[in-house]
Amino acid sequence: MTKEEAIQEVNKAFEPAFANYIITALTEGATASDECEDAVSRQAVAQWTLEEGIKYCEEVADTCEFEASKYDMTDAYESHVACQEGECAERHRQFAEWLKELKQLREQTRWIPISERPPKNKQQCLISVRGIASTKNNRYMATYSTNLYEVDEFIFWNKKNVPGFYDYDSEYGYYEYDDIVAWRPLPPSYQEK
Repeated sequence: MTKEEAIQEVNKAFEPAFANYIITALTEGATASDECEDAVSRQAVAQWTLEEGIKYCEEVADTCEFEASKYDMTDAYESHVACQEGECAERHRQFAEWLKELKQLREQTRWIPISERPPKNKQQCLISVRGIASTKNNRYMATYSTNLYEVDEFIFWNKKNVPGFYDYDSEYGYYEYDDIVAWRPLPPSYQEK
């Protein structure tokens, strides 16, 4: 979906004032210097967590569905209003789903401090090494092992039951990375459609 299509969907899904807040928050962020009669509200939306946005969209969808159920579908006007409420609910549910997908993508691609948790055993990942941050490339691809000794008993003879990150060089063999600060999962392989 392009940025323009996303903006159109947000405009369709929300009342104009709130749609403006969301679009600003998603495209450029909100600041106190924004020339807007309600810059404080715009800042509040820009500072929402994804969980808060998801919760808000689901609550609005529930409210719209409840309101739609109150109308008499035999009356033309009330039927029209009920349909609008139903469309509002659908749009908010869709927006909540998009926010959930965004949350999942962020989680899958974020740098995870090694102090928070290590990768799974034998998981390939990108790593960030302490002390090399001043160079252009402090990110490397490596594999994590819960027991380096099992990877190669000769090279890692003194690493029995010691976890660590390693890689393989065709000229030098296995080697270990030291002083890892953070890691992140590799993206999925490209799948041609």
